[in-house]
Amino acid sequence: MGLTVSLAFGLAACSGDGGADQSEPTPVEVSVPEAAVADVADAMEAVDEELGGAQQYFEVTANAQNVRLFVKVEGRDRVRSYLYVRGEVVPSGRAQPADGFTFAVGDVNLEPDVMLDSVAEAAPDATVEEFSIVGTQEGPPRYAAFARSERGGVIDVVLAEDGTVLEVAPGA
Repeated sequence: MGLTVSLAFGLAACSGDGGADQSEPTPVEVSVPEAAVADVADAMEAVDEELGGAQQYFEVTANAQNVRLFVKVEGRDRVRSYLYVRGEVVPSGRAQPADGFTFAVGDVNLEPDVMLDSVAEAAPDATVEEFSIVGTQEGPPRYAAFARSERGGVIDVVLAEDGTVLEVAPGA
């Protein structure tokens, strides 16, 4: 039993209206402001400072309200979550069992505008609700945006660190 990070967001079939020109994608309405995604680096650095050194993260997730950080408890297979809200770090629960891969602040190469533009191209009629970074077995962490279509379906857009779309997957 451990920390499970879901990177499978779903999309209900999203077809445009019959009369609209489908050659040009409609810009995505992004409910996760670019500033929230940009807060990820500040949040990780603030947690590192709060805890007295470089931490290992299982996942970092940004939404319009806060950044949630899942930090490996040093020397143990446990995770503790923290919230970063308006520049402040707040512990948000007890340590829990964890299983998975981690990354450090130095492993994150995040350009919010590039990432969100890639999501807009992959899912032009969707609204981004959450953006996550998750540790991988090898190499850089994975980046993913959870987006909801105008018709209510959801998708995960998984991205490489350069913004390249790796996968667009329907959710469960």
